Amino acid sequence: DAGDLLDYDVVTAGQTYRYNPAAPLFGLGHGLGYSTVEHESVTLSTSRVEAPPVTLEHAPARWVEHGADGGSLAGLSAPTASAFGADGESPAGREVIATVTLRNTGDRPAEELVAVWAQPPADLPVPAPRTRLLAWTRVRIERGARVEVRLPVEVGSLAVWDVAAEASGSRGAVVTPGAFRVQAGTYRLASGPSAADLPVSAELTVVGPDRPVRSAIGRALPAAAFDAYAGIVTADLDRFAGDCVEVALGAESGWARYGLLDLAGARRVRLRLARRRIAATRPSELHVEVRAAESWQRVITPVTVPNVPPGESRTEAQYQWVDVVVPLDADALPADPADVRVTLTGAARLAALTFEGDARD
Repeated sequence: DAGDLLDYDVVTAGQTYRYNPAAPLFGLGHGLGYSTVEHESVTLSTSRVEAPPVTLEHAPARWVEHGADGGSLAGLSAPTASAFGADGESPAGREVIATVTLRNTGDRPAEELVAVWAQPPADLPVPAPRTRLLAWTRVRIERGARVEVRLPVEVGSLAVWDVAAEASGSRGAVVTPGAFRVQAGTYRLASGPSAADLPVSAELTVVGPDRPVRSAIGRALPAAAFDAYAGIVTADLDRFAGDCVEVALGAESGWARYGLLDLAGARRVRLRLARRRIAATRPSELHVEVRAAESWQRVITPVTVPNVPPGESRTEAQYQWVDVVVPLDADALPADPADVRVTLTGAARLAALTFEGDARD
């Protein structure tokens, strides 16, 4: 049930506690002690917050350091590692205080790991982790005592990498298309003994825009910027940098889906193609379809990938990209933004696709 540990795509492979639906033997955070601690409630400083701006910076889970004594109620109620102002609110309005109430129901003092986890709403456009850690700390609770532990939660830690999002500013060393974006919806912020046992929770509604529509006309869409796929892998664009897609070894064909493309005014599509180094038994072709009215419509005639020139090695040929321009079936294109699916067969490799309109467009 652990998923394919050799597959680096943890989302599709369903790996780790974040994406695997199987019940673990011991959930993340599980531990035993000499007493028993009951999680009584979780409350939030606000139940509604705006989504932060799209960014290239990852917001990790936060360890909160409490007072040096670790056991006083005053130390527990005021985290020392916090970006909050004197009124307890974040200056940027992008953080929420989660207060977890616990009670030691045993006969001895307890050392308890207190954590806040997030569970996303169903059917988000971009898959989000089933459970993710947001903030945590360790506290001491005396026998019979009840304590309130305040943990600052950064709303940005709810973000997922969205290939359709665009962040302002320099991308620096970031070469993968997209950016971190917090999706709108109502999230469950929960606490408990472990990620698999979260008895108390509160709801946080994130308000923000819908997923952005990608403008497709005149802009090269990297083939690796897909939303979903099957039977393909990302591969090296050239010997130095960059990504493309090709049919996975052992498969005869594969597809990649690109969500919400604005194709208004598109007349043709420019495909940057090459042939994989390893030969295939099936013809190397490419098909483009658009989803309209819940069905897929083919919008181009199948394109055959050019053959390797005589006398040239296949190793070098896989890096020699050729642009092929194909007219679109305008009658099959929907008026509204739609999903596009590209199917590769044989040894086909695709680096990018660019939808083009008339010169006046």
